[in-house]
Amino acid sequence: CSNNCAFCCDRKNKGVNKRKPDVLSIWQTIDAIKDKITDVTISGGEPLLFMEEVDALCNLIKKNTNLKITLISSIPFIAHLNNGLFFQILDKVDAFAFSPQHYDETIANEMRSANDSIYNRQEFYKTLLPYNDKITVNLNIVKPYLCTKDEILKCIKHYNDMGFKHI
Repeated sequence: CSNNCAFCCDRKNKGVNKRKPDVLSIWQTIDAIKDKITDVTISGGEPLLFMEEVDALCNLIKKNTNLKITLISSIPFIAHLNNGLFFQILDKVDAFAFSPQHYDETIANEMRSANDSIYNRQEFYKTLLPYNDKITVNLNIVKPYLCTKDEILKCIKHYNDMGFKHI
């Protein structure tokens, strides 16, 4: 993942600059068990750092199976830069869960140990609303950032007021 969240169980793996996922190998694994499962979840690290590979995998799954696809992401900057491909992927998945971390981007960036002020994430999140029926906003309850009842309720209210149905 391109973030460096102190609370992440995957933090030690430092997924950035790793080799790209082997789509064919992943597909072969799915194909071998496709009659025994109902869905596939693509998560990370951060799968959208490899949008072309995620798109190719979704194409294979959709073309060759009836499996449902769920994608879990923190929506890295690359999704904003290449939003055509990002929305193409959203068209293919059946469910999409994203973790904005917090409604206040200063706090969210501190949680991510990142400075993503190069784009307005909250404005970009609004562009997801046409996909609202398949979207879940995940909030990570993390001390000291998002842990009090009042802060959690403010966060839920913020994303509800934006128009998201599933938080």
